[in-house]
Amino acid sequence: MNKKKLYHIIKSFLFRKKMSESLDQLQDEIRNSLLTDGKNETVIGDFKVSIREDDLVEITKLPPLNLQQLELPLK
Repeated sequence: MNKKKLYHIIKSFLFRKKMSESLDQLQDEIRNSLLTDGKNETVIGDFKVSIREDDLVEITKLPPLNLQQLELPLK
């Protein structure tokens, strides 16, 4: 294996490791924020953020809002 290929493999590994650590840190911050507010889930913009039973943070995209399905009270 030549040095250039080895360099790219190591660089790729280190980048993935750094991204993984950043995602773990972000997940911890979200979990702590929700628990501090006494919540297990919240909606932020178009996303539902919740803490699963295994303590992982789950983020799901909500379906788009259909204004025709809304029932608004008439004045």
